[in-house]
Amino acid sequence: MVDRQLPHSPPTSLQGVAIPWRTVLAVVVALALAGAVGTWWLHRAADVASHATTATSPAAAVTLAAPAAQDVGYVGFAVAHLAEPLQPLPVPGRIAFDEARTTRVMAPISGLVESVLVRVGDRVAIGQKLMSISSSELVGLIGEEKRAQNAVSAQTRTLQRIQALVELHAAPQRDLIAAQHALRDAQLERDAAALKRRSLRVSSNDFGLFWLEAPRDGVVVERNTAVGQSVGPDHNDSLLVIADLDEVLAIASVPESEIADLSAGQNARVLTAALPDKPFVGRIARVSQLVDPERHTVDVRVRIANKEAGLRPNAWVQVAFDADAGQHIVLPAAAVVRDDQTSAVFVRTAGGKMERRPVLLGRQRDGQVEIIAGLQPGETVVVRGAVLLLNALTTEPVPHG
Repeated sequence: MVDRQLPHSPPTSLQGVAIPWRTVLAVVVALALAGAVGTWWLHRAADVASHATTATSPAAAVTLAAPAAQDVGYVGFAVAHLAEPLQPLPVPGRIAFDEARTTRVMAPISGLVESVLVRVGDRVAIGQKLMSISSSELVGLIGEEKRAQNAVSAQTRTLQRIQALVELHAAPQRDLIAAQHALRDAQLERDAAALKRRSLRVSSNDFGLFWLEAPRDGVVVERNTAVGQSVGPDHNDSLLVIADLDEVLAIASVPESEIADLSAGQNARVLTAALPDKPFVGRIARVSQLVDPERHTVDVRVRIANKEAGLRPNAWVQVAFDADAGQHIVLPAAAVVRDDQTSAVFVRTAGGKMERRPVLLGRQRDGQVEIIAGLQPGETVVVRGAVLLLNALTTEPVPHG
């Protein structure tokens, strides 16, 4: 029998082991492909980043070529030119009386209202009796004035008597001087009492009843009193308010976006429901510096002549302002496209391309829009099909130097 030697265990190292050439070739090809893919991926990422930077950069030129759209008539053009500004839309307002042409009637002394002869809306003349008030305080003033007058009469008689005695040498000269001084003091007190009563500017009788009279011609626009009411100078509310309505105010609520073009002195037209074909012409008196926090409007006061009493306080009206004297580019509203918060138009440039141009808008009315900035007269603008161009918009990256 022949003894056979058992084979040894395989080595634990690759050293000394022969690797076939096909295996080596496969490994080399795999590594090469992996490197190529990695290089392509890096270039692709850089290219995407470059496009993103170009599209979002404010200095990037965004253009679009669309010969096919022009051929089929989807895109229409017009040359931008200056035109008269669009007229502002009328805004709501209300008629109010002018505080500078208004007088408030109050009771100069305490008392109770006995009668009221006028109502809101009544026209009154200066000096006309408005209401009567009974006052115990007035009785005291009348009594004070009478006592002062009686004191003057008594001092006058005393002076005459002492003067006669001095002439007869029956009284010393100093008594005459003292009597003269006493008379002057009594006269001063009488004059003060009479002035206090006249300062009330009321007509009264000796029984404590006085009348409040109209301090001016006008219309009663407010009444805050009734018969039996306690009144006096310590009451803050006026009893009656009389206003001259020959000139009134229209207080217009103008949107905040429209206020920049308005200033004092500009003309305005007030339209009423009662007289829609007869506008009242006035002038802006004041533009408020405050904005209503809820409606985002600004109050504009327009002063209007009202000799014929065609405008009544608290009436709702429409107020139309004249446009400013300057000229603007006016385009059809369809020429303007909006992307997020930006308004833009497409301008045709050399080579048949359309450039997306951001613009600042002014007033918009009746399918027209003002271009305040961003466009020059003479440039050709897409006025039809701008939305189609916006949808098909492609960006061209700015070459990197």
